Amino acid sequence: MTKKSKYVEVNFGTHDLTREERLSALEAIGAKSRSMHAETRQKLVDLLEANDAIAILSRMGLRFLVANGVWNAKQHVPAGHQHHLEMLHAFALRTPRRTGVVDGRAALVVEKVIELLDRNTATFSLSRVSGSALDDPKRSLGHVQEALRSETQFVRGDYHSHQLDQYLRSIFRRIDHEFLRVHGIAATAVLSTLQATFGLLETRLNAHLTKLRRIMRVRKPEKAIKEFFSNFPEAEGRRAAILQAAADNYVVPELMRFFLYEESDNYVSEVFTFSEAEIAALAPQGHAPAMLNLMREWSIEFGALEEATIDHLYMANPVWARPFILLEDGRYFWPNPASFHSFAFEMFERIMSSDARLLVAYEDARAVALEEEVRTLAARAFPASEVLRNLKWVSRDDGQEYENDFVILIDRVAILIEAKSGKVAPEAKRGADLRLLREVEKLMVEPAQQSQRLLRHLTDVRGRHTFDTPDGERVINSTRIDTFIRLNVTFSVIGAVSSRWPELVEAGLIASSFEPVPTMSIADLDTVCEVLHEQSTIVHYLRRRASFEVNALYKADEIDLLAFYLDTGFNIGEEEFNGLYLNLYGGSDELNSLYKRRAQGEKITPRAPARSALFKRLIAGIEASKGEGWLERAYRLLNVAMGDQLTIEGSIKSSISTVKRSPAPSESWSGQLSNGPPQRKEAIAFVWYRCPTRESRSERLLLHAVQAMEMAGTNDCLVVGFDVEHPPQAFSVMGLIGKPSNGPVAIYRSRQP
Repeated sequence: MTKKSKYVEVNFGTHDLTREERLSALEAIGAKSRSMHAETRQKLVDLLEANDAIAILSRMGLRFLVANGVWNAKQHVPAGHQHHLEMLHAFALRTPRRTGVVDGRAALVVEKVIELLDRNTATFSLSRVSGSALDDPKRSLGHVQEALRSETQFVRGDYHSHQLDQYLRSIFRRIDHEFLRVHGIAATAVLSTLQATFGLLETRLNAHLTKLRRIMRVRKPEKAIKEFFSNFPEAEGRRAAILQAAADNYVVPELMRFFLYEESDNYVSEVFTFSEAEIAALAPQGHAPAMLNLMREWSIEFGALEEATIDHLYMANPVWARPFILLEDGRYFWPNPASFHSFAFEMFERIMSSDARLLVAYEDARAVALEEEVRTLAARAFPASEVLRNLKWVSRDDGQEYENDFVILIDRVAILIEAKSGKVAPEAKRGADLRLLREVEKLMVEPAQQSQRLLRHLTDVRGRHTFDTPDGERVINSTRIDTFIRLNVTFSVIGAVSSRWPELVEAGLIASSFEPVPTMSIADLDTVCEVLHEQSTIVHYLRRRASFEVNALYKADEIDLLAFYLDTGFNIGEEEFNGLYLNLYGGSDELNSLYKRRAQGEKITPRAPARSALFKRLIAGIEASKGEGWLERAYRLLNVAMGDQLTIEGSIKSSISTVKRSPAPSESWSGQLSNGPPQRKEAIAFVWYRCPTRESRSERLLLHAVQAMEMAGTNDCLVVGFDVEHPPQAFSVMGLIGKPSNGPVAIYRSRQP
């Protein structure tokens, strides 16, 4: 019987089907989805034409904002996510608005919209399913394209709000003068005005919710009615009609507060609506006209999308870059303010694209800002390191001068980073073959080639290598580097497929001759460093992240992988190599929710990687004491799975007792690990000892190391020693012992914290 994995495996449910059965099933799924998609789309359009779209959008906007941060990617909440609201927004703009018209109870209309919208968006991607895909020689490419289309339709939030503000301001302060020349207002001022508008909306939303809470606290109907009209005085003119509606709908006394709660939705549209005077008051003095001009650029009127091909809205929605609706009275309606955090770059790029000089300045500023962000992050994440930037050097092979972005030297590790600030073309996000190929080359392959070239330069001839940098001449002695880690860092990634290099090779988008290099956005790298925070843990993540991407099969973006690392340390044994397809998607929900609370002013503390108490002390001790080779020692310990950590932890008391009870002057007891799957086996010996001299201690440690090496079949062993007579805070001695061909010899380095 096959052992069931303790990790979540993707089960497509097609293993037992014949080819003909699969083909038939795929054809049936595609045909049914196309029919349902067309049917629900038409019903949605009809509903929006028959009702006031503002009434529907404001209710849906309130529903989304109130629940935002509660729902997660794995929960199915009917029409409950940002992309649903975006599609409804676009559908509504296809026809003129029917002001004030609602066909029946508004709540029932919204319920119909939710049902139709949920089914419509779900069937859009399935409508492309066809049995012919089974025989498509480019099937692997098709899988990648569909994954990208799915992300473009459904996935939002490349940046946490504090990151978005940081990156936009880093870019905008470099182009403010050019932006001012074109638009009459600085880019940073526009950003501040939009953020202030968002803040005003939040204030209004909170005030509205406070009113609702007051009503819901009151159980007696007469008091609920009094509370309602006290909090919504604008409803006073409709008092008789509201109370008559309650009677007509047979609202029993104990449900009156719920009826009035529903009635309050008639006034929620004001939360999302702004006059020109209100926006002007938020803009810098003297720049209100320029700000209002940009607001008009970012707005679409009802009926403006009448000629738009409706199916194109799913992959290229105009409301992403133009999120406001310009109303008949000149006010602006913002039904989906959360979209700003997803599409701020697209909004600004749209209004910069008309001026070539401004656009060039913007693209140059992106490159400079990304390098500054990487340098700042490297210095903060690795305080024990030396960070070299913009290294120029001449190749021994062809005499050409080359340049690399960053080398981080820490202990005996070198991290080679190439920063690419290019944008991902919308066509690539929609899966267009040639554009996708170009984006993969630009953001993944070309930087990988750059770092590979530098790696060869440093390793083909080991020694001192001199580089010209903006900070003067710098030297890297490659004889003192044991481990090289390569990383591509971008402002935006192509999608979750950026974390699956082997899939891109299989799809023909990357040549198999290229060595895989992890690619992640600066935002994701920042999150990784902040959450893990220990230098040794960050290095372990980056080092294991590269091999995990090559060896394991999974569905995940970078933060899903980070969440998986917090649980497992990527230590999942042979399941890393046996073809198990891991569904890690949605694992990032906890972290994303945490950062949403941070955006609301709450102090957050991300959970630490899962470790036993002993291993927490060991890693903290290594971080405190360091010493040459400290990152390798930490790396070996961090490769130990939680189950084995607990096994060693459980042997502490008995090991100490055994050593203390022995009458011998020199005694020791060990727990030995043959750690990891066969593909990367490592030996570790945890030794509790009582030794009168340094020499007797060394003999004891060497003895246990040799035993562990023989058990694991390795050529070296990490030894962690604990002096039972002088109990250490973390460990007494730690180091690597090697086993050369002529017998065991200690190459052992020790350091006490």
